[in-house]
Amino acid sequence: MNAPPPVETFAGTLGIDGEEIAERLAFLEFDADDRRRLQALEAPLQAAWDVRADAFYAHLLDFADTRTLLSDPAALSRLRRSHAAYFQRLYAGAPDWHYVENRLNVGRVHQRIGLAPKWYIGAYRKYLAGLLPELLAHCERRGESAAATLDTLFKAVTFDICLAIDSYIDAEKQAQACAEARSRLRERAMDSSTNGIFIVDIRQDGFPVIYANAAFRQLTGLAGDDAGPLPCLCQHSDHREASCMDHIRQAVASHREGYTVLAFTPDRGERRWVELFVSPVEDPAGTNTHYIGILHDITERKQAEQHLVHQATHDPLTGLANRHHLHQRLTQATERQPRSLLGILFLDLDRFKLINDSLGHDAGDELLRQVAGRLKRCLRGHDTIARFGGDEFVILLDDLNAPADARRVADKVIAALEPPFAIEGQRLFVSTSIGISLYPAHGRDSQTLLKHADAAMYRSKETGRNRVSLFSADLGRHAAAKLSIESDLHRALEGQQLHLHYQPIIDTRRERIVGAEALLRWQHPRNGMIPPDAFIPQAEESGLILPIGAWVIDRAIAQAAEWQRRGLALPVSINLSVKECDPARTVPLIREALTRHALDPGLLQIEITETVMMEQVERVLPMLETLRALGVRLAMDDFGTGYSSLRYLRDLPLDALKIDKSFIGDITSDAADQAIVSAVISLARRLDIRVITEGVERAEQVAWLAREGCHIVQGYYYGKPMAAGAFARRLPPAAKNLHQIK
Repeated sequence: MNAPPPVETFAGTLGIDGEEIAERLAFLEFDADDRRRLQALEAPLQAAWDVRADAFYAHLLDFADTRTLLSDPAALSRLRRSHAAYFQRLYAGAPDWHYVENRLNVGRVHQRIGLAPKWYIGAYRKYLAGLLPELLAHCERRGESAAATLDTLFKAVTFDICLAIDSYIDAEKQAQACAEARSRLRERAMDSSTNGIFIVDIRQDGFPVIYANAAFRQLTGLAGDDAGPLPCLCQHSDHREASCMDHIRQAVASHREGYTVLAFTPDRGERRWVELFVSPVEDPAGTNTHYIGILHDITERKQAEQHLVHQATHDPLTGLANRHHLHQRLTQATERQPRSLLGILFLDLDRFKLINDSLGHDAGDELLRQVAGRLKRCLRGHDTIARFGGDEFVILLDDLNAPADARRVADKVIAALEPPFAIEGQRLFVSTSIGISLYPAHGRDSQTLLKHADAAMYRSKETGRNRVSLFSADLGRHAAAKLSIESDLHRALEGQQLHLHYQPIIDTRRERIVGAEALLRWQHPRNGMIPPDAFIPQAEESGLILPIGAWVIDRAIAQAAEWQRRGLALPVSINLSVKECDPARTVPLIREALTRHALDPGLLQIEITETVMMEQVERVLPMLETLRALGVRLAMDDFGTGYSSLRYLRDLPLDALKIDKSFIGDITSDAADQAIVSAVISLARRLDIRVITEGVERAEQVAWLAREGCHIVQGYYYGKPMAAGAFARRLPPAAKNLHQIK
């Protein structure tokens, strides 16, 4: 607490100076006779006071307010000493400046300790009343006028009391000024607050807002003071939900604190979210008369929460719903509308991987964004579209009228993707395969419906792509069979059910085996021998082709090395699938197997189909060059079934072309097949590439190929694929150098 100012300063604030003192004494007609009379009264009245002092203080202790101030004996002792000095100055007869300072200080002390003026003036009366008999006796002894003496005493007492009252009045003014300053500060602080602050009068109908700061008006968009009383927030209609004020109404009704969250949209402004806290305000009697409310702007927090929710439920690349959100929406739709017809469209972009691998992931991402934009334009406002993962999308069609509606939307999607996409200055054509499942016909939960739509989508893929398939029970059984195959393949790898058979490659000029192609076989414990075309596609789809391929590479190289150690230097061919054409993975596998089994790299031939080689040329070429540098032979398999560029045929480091068997079946009679095969043989000869013809099953085919200059063949005419032991028994002793024949 600040120390009180010096008495001189205090007197100055009251306007009391020498001139003021003189004016007051003159108005009281205080003169030299009064001074003389006061000095004469000092001795007799002081003696009388000594006799009556105890009765005076006992009287003070009879009242609670004064008794509280004097309950401490030390305080009473100090008061006695103060009074002795005070009254001694009273009779000094000269109310000069020091006298005035003393009286002002007394008044200030009284005010500071909380002694009200009534007690000060009443105590003064009690003091004078106790001395009055002695005063009258004194006047009689001296033969002086009692009236004149009393008037002198009244002048001095009046002068004292006026100074004390001045102190009290000034203290009240100062207290009022401080209170007003604090009130103005509070109001300025409330007006300056970034939180909206308002006060409502709950004694009036409608609980009008009687005070509102600027932040309140800005947050709520309500008019200012010049537009009249503001309505209570509980009557304000611009809330997101009317129920958001129920808690506040209940709090006011029960006279307790309340909390809620509101949303406002000020005129021509963005929606703002605020927390509302309200607390009751009581009058001195303890009755709730008002409520004070605080609005705290939480818009940024709400936006951050919404952003987090959006991130958790939407795909960051396309802005579409993600898989988790799709499951939620689909579950809600089936539970909310159990009798409605729902359609689920499962989309997978055709050959998207080719675009991603050839143009890069940035181009692929841009394509996905543009595809998402076109898909959204195909749907109604309440339908849901989600990116399910990679290049897969799922559309949830809500509340369909008939199953045909789902097919119409699917056809609309197919048509929407037909125009080319402009990506990095190139025109790209993209199609999609779509599978449809319907609720409740094809399932009653999200997992089943999505599984069946996915199965229908794969049927679209298998039947040519860029088409729509509706789920059926047959598809379900087909999907179950695929899943069973995948599960059994895992066990096949672990249980030594996979085997390699070898089909001979023949030089027809000498009727000798000059090579062998390693072909995978699966000896299933229940289903017997399963051909490759029954499980290889599923292995590629599931990713099992990679560990299976690694096993094939190791076993084929091991077998070729075993034959090499026995003096049978016979090249062995291995086929690589599209997923195995990864130089970072496959080259080290081959290099390590060659080293571990000590096989001459020239006794290994890697075959890649024409389609894979052309579609993945930028990825495959570095791998081919690395393998060629190791000394491994390279062949293009199924030549004629793809779309080879002659430039690539010239530039690829190939040792052999294997003409697909589809050209050989009617080679002796079909002029078109004859023309194509002749051209390939001629072209390969000029490029110094060996030609191997697959699918040879009859002697006349062998003869026709020989006339055209192709003498290396493979097919059932010379032998079906067989186990390594059976194959070795067909090899003559001279076979050890046959791999050198071209």
